[in-house]
Amino acid sequence: MKTAFNNLKSNVIFLLLCGLTMLLLARGTLYALPEVLWALPALFLLIIAAKSENLLSFRHTDGYFPPLCAGICAVLSGADLFSALELNETLSIFSASWSLPYWLLRVVPAFLLVGLSFFVYRAIFVWVSKTQSKALPTADSIDASEAVCRRTDFLIFLYCLLAAFVVLTICTKSSFLYPFNDWVDANCFFTVGKSMAEGKVLYRDIYEQKGILLYVLHALAYRISADTFFGVYLLEVLAGALFLFFAYKTVRLYCQRGILFWLPWLGALIYTSRSFCHGDSAEELCMPILMACIYISERAFRRGKNLSFWDWFLAGVLGGCVLWIKFNLLGFFVGWALVPLYRTLRDKGFVSTLRAVAGVLLGVLVPSVPVLVYFIKNDALSDLWTAYFYNNIFLYSAAQDEGQGMISLLQMLYGRVRVFISWAYPFAVPAFIGMVWYSLVSPAKYRLAPAFAALLLVPLIFSGSLNLMYYWLVFAPFAVYGLLLLCILTDRFLQKDFRRVTAALTVVSLLCAGLFSWVFSSNTYLMQYEKEDMPQYQFKEIILSVDDPSLLNYGFLDGGLYTVCDLVPECKYFCTLNIPLEDMYEAMDMQIALGLPDFVVTRSTPLISENYICVASANMYFEGVDFDYYLYASVRVLPQLIDAGVLA
Repeated sequence: MKTAFNNLKSNVIFLLLCGLTMLLLARGTLYALPEVLWALPALFLLIIAAKSENLLSFRHTDGYFPPLCAGICAVLSGADLFSALELNETLSIFSASWSLPYWLLRVVPAFLLVGLSFFVYRAIFVWVSKTQSKALPTADSIDASEAVCRRTDFLIFLYCLLAAFVVLTICTKSSFLYPFNDWVDANCFFTVGKSMAEGKVLYRDIYEQKGILLYVLHALAYRISADTFFGVYLLEVLAGALFLFFAYKTVRLYCQRGILFWLPWLGALIYTSRSFCHGDSAEELCMPILMACIYISERAFRRGKNLSFWDWFLAGVLGGCVLWIKFNLLGFFVGWALVPLYRTLRDKGFVSTLRAVAGVLLGVLVPSVPVLVYFIKNDALSDLWTAYFYNNIFLYSAAQDEGQGMISLLQMLYGRVRVFISWAYPFAVPAFIGMVWYSLVSPAKYRLAPAFAALLLVPLIFSGSLNLMYYWLVFAPFAVYGLLLLCILTDRFLQKDFRRVTAALTVVSLLCAGLFSWVFSSNTYLMQYEKEDMPQYQFKEIILSVDDPSLLNYGFLDGGLYTVCDLVPECKYFCTLNIPLEDMYEAMDMQIALGLPDFVVTRSTPLISENYICVASANMYFEGVDFDYYLYASVRVLPQLIDAGVLA
């Protein structure tokens, strides 16, 4: 038993590789199989791992275990490839034309796909074996590399700022190239930030579910531009530049050449993925924070040292910022800290571990103290607890079904992770490949650190009832390991000095990344619209024709009228949020029953009320659906609208 346990411990990377392979490739056929069949290959792989001392150390002539493992993965992926090709209709036609048995026409291509997959996996396992012998840079070379890098940090940041500008100007709807950012979440953030800037107290006077730091950032953006997203656009470009800068710093720990060339492509792959959605998500603004934490740990790992007190303190500051933006992203920090804390405990003892924990706690206090002072000063501490913590934990993030068992929960998490492939594959694939490679070539005591940080994000984010595209963007920082592998390969090919062509290559890379973003971004369709084509600006003329108008966004998330009209909501619940909160529904229904708002805007569902009459309607494409928008005016403001001549 002890031998089997030790073998499992030595083969943990092999098991992780096989498990993630099955997870990523189970795209159709396997998902529909009886659940008990899932246990068979998993059990077989587990037995193999328990019987062998180190499966990843084999040569291509060693035994029969490697071919068996490659065969298992080949059958799994080959069957799914056959299913994904959807050949049933084509094979039926050939079967009728050639008078051949239908089963034979299915077996032959399936067999070929499995055979092809086998050779691919066999080559991967051989490559893995050879890769383990490759050593990472020594501590001396790392220190020398960092010394050179520090002298050019400012110029590198300017380059990252330029790369972020090129990619995000095309990809985010907050950009000046777009008539308006019509994403409902972004407009919610902007409306709350504006309300705070105009004196309303968060959670007490204006309700939304995210953390206060997110709204403070949008309050600053509001001060830059009150009725457009230009301030948010500048915020996104700065966040993107910081993300790319810390990605550069991380890769620079290992190699020197090729980083500047590939860096814009990292941004292009991330910001053109479907998980980026429209631009201005909480996950997007947290990306540079998580990337900075990865850099802190990698810097210590590559020097062969434990994290210092100030490393832990800085990580605490960064974690505190995430706490007050979106606290369920803190799973990253829990996973990120496991390996460094374990190494500190093992190498330096319990006292040093307590010192590290104290550094984290002190760091968390840096952003937390001003937040608590704000709510205490405004007598809204109970509102903070109820709105941000209690409602998010027990209402917004409640499980899909009450009494849901552990097996069902795991199945749900697995199903959502599968969706990750289609929503985030541009950066998910390099992240997966890079993390597997990292776990093979890095020292054993550090190799699982990125995997823990990624895996512990999943249950906190996806255990609730919603699985939205932009949730997956928080995994984008792990693509730095794919960039690292690519840059190391580039470094080995570029053995000569190519300084003369470096500038030209970086310019070409920037231009190509911009062109790639233009072609593959899912947001560029909106560029063909003018402001006058959008419901927000069509309704704006009517609303602003009334003296000091008031507005209620009813039945859906903030559609953007508060933004384009530069209006501060009068009702605490200014739109219908994705949370089953009875107070919200009652307050909004009461507003309409009493006829308090001058205008009410709805989407898809007409408003039935004797206090309001529909004065305008418009249609607009949003997230794959053509929505009808309706603007209702209170009967008391109709004379003003008629006098202004804005009604058709």
